[in-house]
Formats: sequence, structure tokens, C-alpha cells
Amino acid sequence: MKSKPGAGMAIAALLTCVLAGGLLLRPATARAEVTADQVKVAVSKAINEIKNSQLPTGGWRDYTRAGGVTALNLLALLNAGVPANDPVVVKGLAALDKVANSDTYVVGLKSQVYHYAGRGPGDKNYQDVVKWLLDAQLGSGTWGYNMMKGAARSTIGDNSNSQFALLGLHEASKAGFEIPTKVWKLSEDLYVNSQLADGGWQYRADMGNRRQAARGSMACAGLASLYITGNQLNVGRPSTNPSRCVEYLQNDAIAKGLTWLDRFFSVEQHPNGPQSWHLYYLYAMERVGMISGLKFFGQHDWYREGAEYLVRSQRDDGTWNNPVDTAFALLFLAKGNKPVIISKLRWSRDDAWSPVHYDCEHLVQYLTKARNEAGAPFSEQPLAWQVVNLQAKLVDLLDAPILYISGYDFPQFTQAQRDKLKEYVDQGGTILAVACCGQMGFKVGFERFAEQTWPDYPLEELPDDHPIFGAFYKLDKNTRGLKGLQVGCRTSVIFSPKDLNCLWEKQDPKLPETEEAFRIGANICAYATGLERLKDKLDRARVAESDKDGDKPGDIVRGALHIGVLKHSPRLLENMTNPPALVKFGDFLRDQAKIDVVTRLQIIEPTDPELLNHPIMYMTGHDGFKYSDDQVKAVRTWLDRGGFLFASACCGRDNANYQLPGDRKLINDFGASFREFVEQLYPTKDHPEWQLTRLPDDHPIRGGAPGYFPLAQVSYRPLLQAKLDKTDPAHSHDLQLEGVVVNGRLVIVYSRYSLTVELNEQKAFGSRGYTIKDAYRIATNVILYALSN
Repeated sequence: MKSKPGAGMAIAALLTCVLAGGLLLRPATARAEVTADQVKVAVSKAINEIKNSQLPTGGWRDYTRAGGVTALNLLALLNAGVPANDPVVVKGLAALDKVANSDTYVVGLKSQVYHYAGRGPGDKNYQDVVKWLLDAQLGSGTWGYNMMKGAARSTIGDNSNSQFALLGLHEASKAGFEIPTKVWKLSEDLYVNSQLADGGWQYRADMGNRRQAARGSMACAGLASLYITGNQLNVGRPSTNPSRCVEYLQNDAIAKGLTWLDRFFSVEQHPNGPQSWHLYYLYAMERVGMISGLKFFGQHDWYREGAEYLVRSQRDDGTWNNPVDTAFALLFLAKGNKPVIISKLRWSRDDAWSPVHYDCEHLVQYLTKARNEAGAPFSEQPLAWQVVNLQAKLVDLLDAPILYISGYDFPQFTQAQRDKLKEYVDQGGTILAVACCGQMGFKVGFERFAEQTWPDYPLEELPDDHPIFGAFYKLDKNTRGLKGLQVGCRTSVIFSPKDLNCLWEKQDPKLPETEEAFRIGANICAYATGLERLKDKLDRARVAESDKDGDKPGDIVRGALHIGVLKHSPRLLENMTNPPALVKFGDFLRDQAKIDVVTRLQIIEPTDPELLNHPIMYMTGHDGFKYSDDQVKAVRTWLDRGGFLFASACCGRDNANYQLPGDRKLINDFGASFREFVEQLYPTKDHPEWQLTRLPDDHPIRGGAPGYFPLAQVSYRPLLQAKLDKTDPAHSHDLQLEGVVVNGRLVIVYSRYSLTVELNEQKAFGSRGYTIKDAYRIATNVILYALSN
């Protein structure tokens, strides 16, 4: 039976519930799966153990190969974020320089260490290392344990040594060394021809029957090696088809190898091999995952599962088994844990989804280069890319702020797939679509997809002054004809009808468009991330899920809080610019503050009697609005009966926020209309005390009472904070909340700076709002105050 009590009665009922649960925030229920914090602790413990075991000479105690443990530990430390100028690394490098180049494992590791330490082709030690590796390759395309002479040059080496040699040459190539094509070709042919019938590899290519079972470590070594040689051999291969920029030889060996890994995947043991090689196998698996970009091997999230095993099996002193295994484990945890900036969508079973293979890899390399040169975006974090498919859960798609779709033709997505992509955008993601080689089939298909998926938003060419073209590099105009869909506060769907990815693939400095293409890519990444720090790889994005209890509008969930949205526009998404925001905030209140919250978005017209069932209403928007006299009267009646209105200018769309140098005055902004609306509700002509004014410094909402978050100092989005710090440093961290007090009761709280985008945990370039963390704290304090007063 439906009941419609007044707002005051509902508040009283809710207050009892809130006070019983307590106002102090409590930690959410611990998740069973491994967390980013657990990995950080494990990495820190391993780093400390490796540092503490360094010998006075600068190296580490070896077992069988001189300098091997020293090189492996240095590689692990550098990949775990220890800087090259750290005293331990400096001493270690000095010791490593003295290690003779005589063992393939060690020399391959030295090459990787030198690259990560920032050395290049001008370094004599690095030159000697690369020359040794090139000279040590056997006629079979493999490497043995050392430099073989004379007739031994025809000896077949092994896949383990060869993996380390290829990894060393791969890093040397990225450092700027020229590696002859024949080196890569010899190795590729060897791995293709030595693949076993089951799709994997053994330790040596000449070991017995080709139908024997492969070992996990060697299967991963073979896969990683083929990815390396394919990268070096196939990038920029001229195409015989004039409509395609590059072409590839179909690598059936890689496909068979991945099938093997899916079939025999395990993180708990070394498949088909000695368990003493277990962590070496995990290290080789990590190499496959990072080089290929694959998030999943079959249905397995390889990094998450491997990290969980390693965190669980680490000893209290920070080690695993022995010093070598400790270094391998640290490499797995550190190298695989890079934040993901872009996910490439695998939308087909064949290669149609990836007309160019190395576009994302090269774009991420460029971002690292740009960061090192400019010290600007992403400067604190190494970056990674990955491959995902639409069978993945939405939370897995949200690993990355950008979902990248490419092809010569656009995929025919099902309705369910379109819904998932739309939800990805609603939850804060950005879709980047690029027509490879500017193919018309992709262009037509994408435009149809955009119209079907977002029928209320036009796909329009971006103006030359769009923020994308100044997000990092200053670009004069939209030379590539980028188009976009403006969903909420940002251009959430970006489309390039002209080629970008072939230019990323080829990296040809002789083509004048190459640098421009990379700069556009960097700007898109900067825009999509808001120049903010990316979440750790293992941190799950919070996905808003509405209540599944089947409540209909008008039903009362007794004792539960249901924050409604006050309608002010005929456009649905102008009333709630980020629909998941209140659902996520409701989950936060329920999980952290133990408030029983109904997480169902309900937009209510002011004159609807349903308004009386909601003691607290939220209001947000971008644009100006105008209420009728009847609507104003209905809201005033609701407020007078105990209602509480909480409002925020989405994206900070209030002219009061646009007083800084370089700002352009807004036209028809939400803030101006809201202030006029408040004056209509409570005219100040006869009651000046009803003025919408800044909350006093000692107000409980500012954290001036027990149980509230302390908000004496808050932080804003990076771009806004930088401006505030420069123009008014004394007040750049002040909380800007205004309110209306009527008859001693605070009835309206208004934030001229954005909270809505932030409650959706969304990165919106240029949003004038608080940080996500502070937005949640501010909104929580406001709700707690409203419930208790």
C-alpha cells in the first residue's frame, strides 16, 4: 500500500536510522580478490629485501652466472620504480659495467638494464653489449649459453637463452640501436619451424618428438619472441592493396601459441615443467601479456590472477623461494601493474579489428617520450595499453579511460553490444574511433552506429578552439577533421574520419603528418584523462547499478533515503547530466556511512505530488532554465514542509567561476538561473536574511562537528587548482558552498563548483569542480547535515 507522508515526517524516520548506524565512516567490506594496495606492499617489501642484500661491491651474490643476479635485481628495481639515480642502482650499475660479456642470459639482461637506466647508443658499455648479442646469434637463429666459435656456430641453441637475447635486443632497438633485419628474421623462422604440435615450445628445437608436450615457460618464451620479431619485421610493410597502408603475414604460430596458453593456463604451477621454473614461467607469461597487450588469456585475467598468487605466496621477509625467484616475482608484479591509458577493442575473431598491429604500443611510447620532454601529462606514471573484447564485463572495459575502435570497415554491433558501449560512456569512459586509411566503409558504419546509440546527440566536427586541440600540445586547427559527440560535460565519443593509426604504426619521421598524428593522439589522451592521475591497474572502477528490488515510482521504502532529482528542463540529461552519479553516491552512503539508501534515479517535476515523498532533492545542470510561478510555489511549499534542496552547477557552469585570466564569460549558464530561482523562492527585498550566502567557517558541513569530514581545506581539479593557486593562493583551497537559512533552518545548499561529474568519478577536461575524493566528502557532509537537522 502506498503512503505519502510529508517531508518532515520522512526526515524524522530517516534520522533514527542514520544515528543508529553512526555518522563516522566505516570501511567497506574487504574484497576477496587482490588489491592494488596489497601489490604495492608486496613490491615495497621485495624492493627493500633486494636493496638490503646488496654487497659492499655494489653487486649481488651470484650462483652460477657471473653478474646474473646483479643484472636481474637491477632490472627488477628499475621496473619497480626505483630511479636510476638511487644510490643502490648507481652502485649496482657500476658493478654491472665490470661484468664481462660472456653469458647470453647476463648480457641480455644487461641490455634491458641499460635501457631502463636511460642509456643509449652513445654509451660504450651498451654498444659492447649489443655487439656481443649480435655476434653471438647462431646460424639457426637461436643463442646458446655463450659465444660459440668455429664449427659450433651451427649448433642449435635453446629457447630460454634466445628469449633473453631477443628481449635485450628489443630494448636496445627501443633505445635507438639499429638491429639488422636478418637477426629478427632468423629467430622468427626458428620459432615458427620449431613449434610443437600442441602449439607450444620445448627448451630446445631439436628435443625429441614434435608431438611431445610443451613446457609453460618455453611456450611463453616462444610467444614473447614471436611478438618481438613480428613487431620488428612487420611494422610499415608496404601493402599491395592501395586502400590499405600496411599488411601483415598471418601469424598462425602466435594464434596456436595463444590457444596453448588458454588451454594450459595456470598461475599456481608450471605447466608440464619442473616447478623450480615456476616463477620464471610467470615472468615469461608477463612478457607475453605486456608485449601483446592482451588483458585476458582465454577467460583468464592473467595479471590479476598472477598477482593474487604472488601476494599470497610471498614470505614475510619479502622474498619468494630464492633471490632469482624474488626478482622474477617483482618483475611480474611491477611490469604488469602499469596503469592502462587505452584499451583496443577486439571486435572480430579475425584480424579485422586490428588493421595495424602496433598503433597503441607506439602511441604509448610517444606519450612516455612526451612526458619526459615536457614533464606534463602522465608524468608520475608509466603507462600501458591492452586488448579487450565485448565479452568482458563493463568493469573490465573501465580499466582504461579510452576504448579505441579501428578497422577498414565498422563492426555490426548488436543492440546488447551498443548498450554496453553506451554504458561505458555513461560511466565515464571515452570512445575513440579511427577509420584506418580513412576508409569510407568505417566512416559510414560509425556514423550509423553513433546515430543509433546516441540519437539525441549529433555527431559534429569539432571547432578549431575545442579543448582537445590545446589539451597538451597547442594545435592550430582541426586538420584531421575530428568529430565528436558531446555527452554531458565532455566530448565523450571522438571520431577521426582521416587516418591516424597508420601514422602511429609506421612512425616514419619523413612523413610530415606523423608528428601531427602523434600530437593529436597525445591531446586526445590528455583530454580523456583530464590530465589527472590514472587509477592503479588492479583498482576496480565503481559501476553504478540501480536497485533491483522492483520498486515503482511512488513506492516508499520505509526508513530508507531516496534522493530525487528536481526537474528543470525538458531534456532528460540536462536534469541529471551524469545519471550514474547519484547511484554511485548512494552506494557510497550505504557502504561507508551505513545509511539505507535507495539507489534508483528518479527525476521529479516540481508540481508532482511525488515530491513530498523525498525529503532531500538534488539539482544540477549546465544551461539556464526558468520555472513557472506554479513550479516555484510547489518547491517553496515542499521546502517549507521540511524539504532540503542540494544543488551544484555541473562542470562549474556558473559565471562566478569564470573570473580568472583567459576565461570567457558564459552565456545562459546554470548558476545564474539557479540564483534567480532562489530569489523567486525566497525574495530578499523584505527578508535580506534569506540571501544565498557563503556558509560560515564554523558550519558543521565544513567539518566543524564530530562525525563529519574535515573540509577546512579542499582541492580542486588540477587545471582549476593551478589557476586558483596562481591568482589567489591564500584562498585557493577554500570550500565554496553557499546556503539559504529560513527561520533558523538551512533549506538550500548550493555549490557553484562541480560535484556531479565528480560523483560519477569521471575525468572531464576543464571541469571546474572538486577532486573526486573531496566531492564525495562534501556531498556526504551535506546529506548528513540535512538528515540530522
